[in-house]
Amino acid sequence: MDKKLEELTEERGCSRWCWHDQSTKRESKLRELFEAAVRELEEEDVRLFRAFGQAGDWKNAQCQGLAYWVFEHNLVFPIFRAWLPLVRRVWWDEDIHRTRGEQREDSNRDEKPGRRNREYIDLVVEKRKGAPKWLFEAKWWAYGAAKSLLSKDVRRLRRARAGKDQGYLLTFWYGSTGELKSDLERAQEQAKGLDLTMLFVGVFPTHVYTWWDKQNPKSDIGYFALVAFSV
Repeated sequence: MDKKLEELTEERGCSRWCWHDQSTKRESKLRELFEAAVRELEEEDVRLFRAFGQAGDWKNAQCQGLAYWVFEHNLVFPIFRAWLPLVRRVWWDEDIHRTRGEQREDSNRDEKPGRRNREYIDLVVEKRKGAPKWLFEAKWWAYGAAKSLLSKDVRRLRRARAGKDQGYLLTFWYGSTGELKSDLERAQEQAKGLDLTMLFVGVFPTHVYTWWDKQNPKSDIGYFALVAFSV
């Protein structure tokens, strides 16, 4: 693990912080987008936690904030909203053929119910007119090996790029405060097998239900992480 990142995890636990790999220093706009995404998710986490607090008798220990079984699109939408004022254009759920400038007839009439023949990218950003596009796929990484869980999204990003476009994988997970360092080390090591480079780590404290602790599952203060990799 990068020495600076290791120092952060040791000294500050899951206090709110963001870490960037050296390669993001040359691209301040990308760094700005990552940081805006974390701020927006933290605000969304607080809103959801407060809503759970008013949910009535059915609320249980697993009903916390974003550390709940929300879908990936529930995380992507707040990020999309946060990025809209920051760049020239953001596309949500964009057809990758259009991102490459390919002209294709509408395939809706050929699609079978419940399936889409085209492939879509979660977020596509054009920071200024004519600039290479940044393509983002989002993935929950609560458990499971990177090779089996992330490979499909990585392949989609690599197929979607054209010219000087860049691809980034946004991964999300949460855990116990004391396990943040080991969780990041494990993620970084597994990502190497897919030729991914860890660019950004955004962390904020949140409420979690420690379902992974079979001996003592409970509501506790933990962390939520957005970790971005270059593809």
